[in-house]
Amino acid sequence: MREVADRAGLTAEGRNGMFHFLKTFGQREPASIGHADLTHYATLRVWRVFTIVDPSLAEEGRYLHQPRSDYLGESQPFSVPVADQLTMADIFNINRDLFDGTAFDLRFGLAAGPWGDPNRFDVCHDCPDPTLTEEDVAHGAFPRPISMFRTSYSQITVSRAAEPDFLAMAWVGQYAPHAGAYVPIYVITGEVPKPMATGHLFRYDPEVLYWCFAVVGNWARLMYIFIEKEIRDTRKGIEYGVRARQGGMEEAVKQIMHQADEGAYYVGKYAGPEHAAKVVQRAVRESVMVFSEYTDSCVDEYMTAWVKLYAYLIAKYHDGMVMHTTGGTDGKGGGVDGKGTIWMQKMFYPKKWLTAVGWFNSFWPDDPPGTPAGIPFPAPTIPPPSDNPTPAPVAESEAPTVSEETVAENTDTPVTQFPDEDFPTPREDTDDDSTQDYVQVVYSASDYTDTAEPSEGGGAPQEATTFVSGGGDSTSFPLVAISALWAMIGALVGFAFGRRSKIATSRAGQDPAWTRAMDQSERYG
Repeated sequence: MREVADRAGLTAEGRNGMFHFLKTFGQREPASIGHADLTHYATLRVWRVFTIVDPSLAEEGRYLHQPRSDYLGESQPFSVPVADQLTMADIFNINRDLFDGTAFDLRFGLAAGPWGDPNRFDVCHDCPDPTLTEEDVAHGAFPRPISMFRTSYSQITVSRAAEPDFLAMAWVGQYAPHAGAYVPIYVITGEVPKPMATGHLFRYDPEVLYWCFAVVGNWARLMYIFIEKEIRDTRKGIEYGVRARQGGMEEAVKQIMHQADEGAYYVGKYAGPEHAAKVVQRAVRESVMVFSEYTDSCVDEYMTAWVKLYAYLIAKYHDGMVMHTTGGTDGKGGGVDGKGTIWMQKMFYPKKWLTAVGWFNSFWPDDPPGTPAGIPFPAPTIPPPSDNPTPAPVAESEAPTVSEETVAENTDTPVTQFPDEDFPTPREDTDDDSTQDYVQVVYSASDYTDTAEPSEGGGAPQEATTFVSGGGDSTSFPLVAISALWAMIGALVGFAFGRRSKIATSRAGQDPAWTRAMDQSERYG
């Protein structure tokens, strides 16, 4: 390597004139090539791994007490001894680390939002915000954790010199390690389970392991400091079972291969090497089957658990609340008639976060900056309404313009409208699941008053108007029943004489059933 560097003119020397491998083959000094400093991106993670395997290295006076280093990590050693022997679970947790418990913990700070979102998204060079320039992007930074959201997969290769080659394996995890789990894959199988080898980013698929982990990771961002425990508890039991079964499964494969070796020895001795090779090949196929069944069962277990976990998290954590089913109004009582009740705990926001976003300050633009939000505002005095209000005159220019066509169309069918306050409050227990919009229907009696008697004072028959309500309580039943009966009679008479009735609604939006009713009304008059 030294000769290659010398020929290319890249050789760089370090202390005491020794060949400096990193300066020679590593990146150039960022400032010399116009790049931003990347110590927060790379060397901080190295510091984190070293101080996890031996926390004493970060103590005052030790050489990793200061986490900051130059772009080459000159102050960091190439390797460190571990304080205690590491288990596979320890390695998993290192890969899932988010600088937990350090000054760089991504679950805290204003950038984490109110509830600990650990994600720090990638910078963009064509950002939706036009005020964010390339120079801005080059001069800002967030710590880069070991586990991050845009991880496609991570793997842990296992080296076991004392074990036979057919037990060579790796633990593979898809998506971000902190939101997923690791699956054991044996090299001898030559393939990975289908849920780990199919799917794409254009469509969510619950039959793809990546998506099972990704949807949980994304939902967890809403309230991560609470949801991370749900993920950890779900994963802990399954991973423990996976590792517990691994030892017995490997022993079974060892037994298969050991018997094959013994059999191949005698078969080769008496029947020839070709037959001996077939014995070994058959044992390998049998071993592959055992490995594959074990791995497939692990994948199925993870997928089932994460699909259930996702549905559970949606129901429990949503809309700024956490659902509890422990019973009682405070979540601690016995519920109603001994049964648990749902208690939706409102989370609101932490005080520090509220202070940072200015919640305690007035948001009215007329108030000086720093005005407390709680200062009462003196409302203007409004005179009480008069008993006999005089209607305001309407200027000629403000009078509505009605065309002759409109008059001719509506003369025979005057419609009486009621003010909103005349309508009873709509029922909450409506049978219409699609909408709870309130419907006001007004039938004009002038459509069917040809046979009405003149009024006492003579003249034309008085217009009778019927109101049919879509709501009300039990005390208004007689009035509603009479009104409904009168409306039905009017509708039948109107149908018989082929006259048109006008229907006025105050419904905010029309559903398909309402639209069909309106069409039929227009069709049959």
